[in-house]
Amino acid sequence: MKKSILFVSLLALMLCRISAQITINKSHISAAGKMTVQAYDTNRYALPGNGANYTWDFSNLTEVEKDTNHYGLPQWYPGASNFPTANMLTFYNSKDSSYQYFSLTDTELTYQGSLDIVDGISSVNALKLKYITFPSTFNTSFTDASTNKGQASELGIDPDGNGPLPFIDSIYFDILLNNKSIIDGYGTIKTPLGTFSTIRQKMTTISDLGNLKMFTNGVWTTVPKIYLALLGFGNTADTSHNILFWTNDNKIGQPLLTYSYSNGDAYSNDFSYVSAQSQTSKLLEIDHTNVTIFPNPCQNVFSIQLSNPATVQLKIYDNTGKLINTLSVRNNQQIDITSLEKGIYILQFMDLKSGANFASQKITKY
Repeated sequence: MKKSILFVSLLALMLCRISAQITINKSHISAAGKMTVQAYDTNRYALPGNGANYTWDFSNLTEVEKDTNHYGLPQWYPGASNFPTANMLTFYNSKDSSYQYFSLTDTELTYQGSLDIVDGISSVNALKLKYITFPSTFNTSFTDASTNKGQASELGIDPDGNGPLPFIDSIYFDILLNNKSIIDGYGTIKTPLGTFSTIRQKMTTISDLGNLKMFTNGVWTTVPKIYLALLGFGNTADTSHNILFWTNDNKIGQPLLTYSYSNGDAYSNDFSYVSAQSQTSKLLEIDHTNVTIFPNPCQNVFSIQLSNPATVQLKIYDNTGKLINTLSVRNNQQIDITSLEKGIYILQFMDLKSGANFASQKITKY
């Protein structure tokens, strides 16, 4: 009898440990309209281990700076046309803007790229990278490879001065990514926000340059090997490691904690973590169905119908994210876009009283 009781107790203990293995699915990713506070710590910490039923203690992290991370739908913001398969977007409250575009499906979360706005100048950076697959639990793994098309960059140098090598006007290269991911641990994590059940994801990314070309004497040509070292491309491959901790607590909705390091490192000084649970943005506090535009498509003029007759602000963006016009509009007002070229435009509406964007729609001019 005693042996039976002991066996049952051990079995119960084993079942408790097995149940600690959480699974991350699409439903655990933040929805549009949510926002979280992200904190950063640049102090040095020894790299922790991994394994089954592990306890990670990051409760002593120090908040060096913080930012607010917003989740939205791509069509609410500029640049969406550059990422037609994206259905999720994040951005931070910063002086300059960076809109990060993702594709979220039942099976995976994939980074598509970004629209970065610095000093009023926009640039599109396409960089496809698989983030996590669903469902993910202990020992889940995947590999991913992508070629991300680059763009020409002005160089304007003569590598050997007055020597025989020609002057190089511009250079072009693609970015090659090989990504390997494995969920190599599960257990409990302690952060300044609290204690959570978690899985640990290790992502190893090898980035390299490919299709190197240079523009010289009026033509594009492959970069000769002799040039590679002179231009700083002697060894272009680079390996980085990112550790992400995910929790099935729906009040988080993103990696709870992330840190990065390079090969051979015993420490990391690049930590980011959620320091406040997600909240619903004011964006979702207003009914998204309170704006109707018709006809759509239109030729030159369309009308706006507002469920709330108050005057609102309308911003019109082209399909590259460039702001075309800003105007105040009221219910049943007609908008003349005769001067615009044929194409797709984004209409963004803001409540002048609260200052919140409450609707965004696309309109096609034919």
